[in-house]
Amino acid sequence: MHSDQSAKRSSGDIVNCNVQRDPFPLFLLVQLVRMGHRLYDKANLLASRIIGAAIEVHKHFGPGLLESVYEWALIRELELLGHSCQTQEFVQIRYKDAVRQHDLKFDVPVAGCLLVEVKAVEGVLPIHKAQVLSYLKLLDLPLGLLINFHEMRLAEGVTRLFLPGLRERSDSL
Repeated sequence: MHSDQSAKRSSGDIVNCNVQRDPFPLFLLVQLVRMGHRLYDKANLLASRIIGAAIEVHKHFGPGLLESVYEWALIRELELLGHSCQTQEFVQIRYKDAVRQHDLKFDVPVAGCLLVEVKAVEGVLPIHKAQVLSYLKLLDLPLGLLINFHEMRLAEGVTRLFLPGLRERSDSL
């Protein structure tokens, strides 16, 4: 397999897999992720509905608009499907012995188990993926979708990001 088409392991146990280009390794990673997080099954079931909603939005608008338009339309589409979404959330950030409430603006957290990061860029960069992975850690979520609406065929712009082995937050973190 080509490196850009296969499941990739980077430092630690972060796994990144493009959903369209190589779904088979994604299937193999399901067991690894499922064992690691209490919300994985719910997030995994929801992911296909979110991708379907994003495709619906893309069919309506096509590529070329601002991220904020796609984000707004995706939230509306998800609400029509009965899913709760927020675009802003207060998060407790812990660093050594300090705790701080911070107002972070995530694109689309869905049903308390999955994060959608909306992009409308010529190409997704590693920093975009790193951002989603950092948010997943902060929010203690098992799965993120990075969706780039700039693609002519939206399925080519969908990347699933996992944090296998992530466990529930505890007060000792």
